[in-house]
Amino acid sequence: MSRRDICIVVAISCLVPFSGFPAESPSKHAGSRPGLQIDHCAPVSGRLAAGATLAGRIGAYGLTLVEVRNGVHARRAQGVLTLRRQPPEHFMLGTVSTPLYGFTDIDLRAVGAHRVGDPASKNPNAPGALVLESDHDGKRRILLRLGAEANRRDRSLFDGAYTVLEVLKIDAGGFAGTWRSGARLSRTGGYFCARRVHK
Repeated sequence: MSRRDICIVVAISCLVPFSGFPAESPSKHAGSRPGLQIDHCAPVSGRLAAGATLAGRIGAYGLTLVEVRNGVHARRAQGVLTLRRQPPEHFMLGTVSTPLYGFTDIDLRAVGAHRVGDPASKNPNAPGALVLESDHDGKRRILLRLGAEANRRDRSLFDGAYTVLEVLKIDAGGFAGTWRSGARLSRTGGYFCARRVHK
């Protein structure tokens, strides 16, 4: 197994799904984006079916991150996540499939998440968002890793800060799941929803 494969496996294995989140109330939160219409965001659970994928889901999504602290939602951030098809030479990262890359204008700091480089980067060699799909211990995993520095293709990061979304549900309108962010002793997380924006 290469150094890059080891890095990806470590990143995936540290993401234990959250469960038992309370639904978000309709009150206003820091990081809300005026004028962005996003469906009510509620936590989801379960596991993806074998072969589940975000490949082909190019387009713009209204992205909501809800921070959960001490069993209740604390803060919320909203923005737009745009996903694009990878160039053919970037479709694989070691043994992990990376069918899509993208970028987002969401304010990660509004929910206490770490910025590992610019999440708005449109450079396919260091994108602001990267979709990682794999089968690990018999379980289908789909992650969205945020931050241009975390997604640079010319090097692998074995430690340091991270902000990752884990997809637990995919439907016709988008996808949802949990998110985690950390650096050394600082960790936070919650749940997210990404609903397609119709322009």
